[in-house]
Amino acid sequence: MATTELTSNGTEQHIPIPMGRRIREILLERKITPNSFYKKVGMGRGTFYDCLDGKRRISPSELRKIAEKLNLTVERIKQEDTSADIKELRGYIAKRIASKRAIQLSESILNVAIGSTEKFEALNDLGLSFFLVKQYKEAFDAWQNATLYAEDLVRRFNDQDRLFKVTKNLIVAHTLQKDFSGLYRLLNKFAPAFEQSKAEYVGALRYSQAMVAFEMGNKEECKTMLYESLEYYRLTDNPRDIGTALHNIAYAESQLGNLEKSLELHEEAFGYLSEYPSTKYVSYKDYSKTLLALGRKSDAARFIQKCLEDIPNEQEEYVTIQAKLLLLYAYSSNSIESAEAVLAMNKVDRSLHMVACKFLMDYYCSIGDSGALMKYYKIMGQHTLASSNSWRGL
Repeated sequence: MATTELTSNGTEQHIPIPMGRRIREILLERKITPNSFYKKVGMGRGTFYDCLDGKRRISPSELRKIAEKLNLTVERIKQEDTSADIKELRGYIAKRIASKRAIQLSESILNVAIGSTEKFEALNDLGLSFFLVKQYKEAFDAWQNATLYAEDLVRRFNDQDRLFKVTKNLIVAHTLQKDFSGLYRLLNKFAPAFEQSKAEYVGALRYSQAMVAFEMGNKEECKTMLYESLEYYRLTDNPRDIGTALHNIAYAESQLGNLEKSLELHEEAFGYLSEYPSTKYVSYKDYSKTLLALGRKSDAARFIQKCLEDIPNEQEEYVTIQAKLLLLYAYSSNSIESAEAVLAMNKVDRSLHMVACKFLMDYYCSIGDSGALMKYYKIMGQHTLASSNSWRGL
């Protein structure tokens, strides 16, 4: 389904936990009961339980004693020994930089991790690091392992945030692999945990159910689920999620032939996505396609020209969307220069070169220039046949 994902992009903030819970998790992992431990650190039973429950602050001297009895350093308990690595790692993830260094950092952090929360975060970050270098099986495996710790945190601390975070990532993994039966099972497994939870969680659940419906060929059900997703996201007041939900409904409406409604929804989405360029540019691209589908070529050309002026040329992350907009501009304004510009772009998928060649071949065929036609025919022959060489597949 060619919508914008409402799933994790790796930029969520780290969710901190209180020191008392951190110590409780370490005790649980080591199978040490609080009842057998509080005397070892010279604390009263009630005082120690108050510390674990977050009702009382743990003093520096008490933390040193706890660390000593656990044969750990204070830095390890406070995760200060990995803080620099975590900061570097999450910088790669937040900027969506594919890096083997990120994988090395994740594995190093995982090797020293203790407690369910720290192990979850390390595995989740490892999955994101693998995902960014397109090692999708390894990413999926890391997230599956992270799920075990997330479920433990729900059982012990009613902490649903981490289960939601990794579920979003698994949704992405199943979708990329087109494993919609696996996605269906995943949704059935975790739906009860999210149905009565935060609006953000239910919104993401409805979006995922929409994807399954779409892949099963039920576009009306898909649209219904997307509209429900939007209503839940409106409750969050999160502009990125609301804008993305509007964009996804606009896409569904266009698939159902409701092109004017699609334009209206896209235009509403633009207001929410102004501060989120990656999602905004995808919405711009799909809006342009809808204008073309309506036969409004001159409107599309003017709109695309403004979009291209808005996209920063020097940023590699926008190369693909820039190429797609150039191709749409070629079709909307009969611009051979735009198509040739895409052919000159080395960092785009070959399928986009195929669309450019197809446009140029059609153009030179229409004016009877057989020499130029053969030139682009030969270039097209150098590429693997794409699934679509039409602007509609952009």
